[in-house]
Amino acid sequence: MRQSRVRVIVSVAIISVSAAIFATAGFFIDRRLVNVLDARLGDALETQARTIATTITIPPDDDPVSLALVVEDLTAARIASEAQLIVLFDRYGAVIAADPPALGAVPYLRLDNAALASALTGEVSAGERYQIGGQDLKSAFAPVTGPFGDVIGAVGIEAPAGFFGALRDVRAALVTTLGIGMALVIGLTLIVWRFWQRSERSERAIFRAQQLATIGQMTATMAHEVRNPLSIIRATAERIRRKYGDGDEIFDFIPEEIDRLDRLTRWYLDFARPSEITLASVELNELVKETLSRVRKEIEAAGVTVEIGEVSNPVFVAADRDRLLQAILNILINAIEAMSDGGRISTQIAIRGDTARLEISDTGPGISPDVRATVFDPFVTTKTTGSGLGLAVVRQVVESLHGHVGIESETGGGTTVWIELPKVDS
Repeated sequence: MRQSRVRVIVSVAIISVSAAIFATAGFFIDRRLVNVLDARLGDALETQARTIATTITIPPDDDPVSLALVVEDLTAARIASEAQLIVLFDRYGAVIAADPPALGAVPYLRLDNAALASALTGEVSAGERYQIGGQDLKSAFAPVTGPFGDVIGAVGIEAPAGFFGALRDVRAALVTTLGIGMALVIGLTLIVWRFWQRSERSERAIFRAQQLATIGQMTATMAHEVRNPLSIIRATAERIRRKYGDGDEIFDFIPEEIDRLDRLTRWYLDFARPSEITLASVELNELVKETLSRVRKEIEAAGVTVEIGEVSNPVFVAADRDRLLQAILNILINAIEAMSDGGRISTQIAIRGDTARLEISDTGPGISPDVRATVFDPFVTTKTTGSGLGLAVVRQVVESLHGHVGIESETGGGTTVWIELPKVDS
């Protein structure tokens, strides 16, 4: 669970950082392009304004002939420069003439008062880019000097910023490029995610193999030490049964339990070194009732009640009876130990297509999400005296029977362990 959270956090961080880098890079590239194009257009307009200013003279007041000649010069200059508008100002900034004609009493180039003021002081200056009618425009101003070099007026030239129409196409291409880059980052992140998952699965498989090797060594020792005492206990129980039995079933129960312990010992050996299983048709509801009878004393001692879900028809599964009984027994023991102060165990059998599902629920304290993700791993336990092999055995049994096992639990909300096995006809 922790590794999954780390993987999600790292992946989100990579994508977020990449998006921030691409967005920042795109913003700076766009700003750089705008500034470069704006500067180049300004330089070009300043050069044209300077050239025109050297060929234009300020006409005397009330001299219509000189004014007409100046307008002709402005028209020729506008056509030659491919400008949109050329305006001639007097030394006070008032419009003397314009081509096309001035638009009313207010000068067209009113948006560049600062640049015009600079030109009237003798400096060539370009104004800020602006928009009129959705079109990008830019203007520049150059001083017109008299015979003695004094500033007697100014020429303003306005031209469409054609570069910025192309800039929109550049921006679209830039956005597309950045989008492709982000898609590649996300794709690479997903690939790394998959490799990371596989690596985690491999690590878990290796860790589980090491655990199984440890179990193998432990169970081999246990089997050697336990089987001899079991043989002695069995022989003693037989002698007692023959001497005092008189048909009392309690004396038959002791050898049966010894045989079950012997099978359990062999099963723990098989858990580390799996052997072949013996499949047979097992009636699931009867097996559950038999398993509950095995832990009747523990149930009564813990003050636990039992509810067995009714089934309309017998449900048969393909299983190894002893191994499946041991798996169910492990689940029941866990449930009883989780409810030391009393509670309720309920069982339910359901049919889902070709699968029989057994659910064993308790009203215990539940399991936290961190522990729930690993409860089927060997040696994982929340009990101070537990071995951590109970649910590991359950998973080993169910998987060997081609079934599935899972757990549903919430802290404070009880626990349900479910087993799904292939259903067969009776």
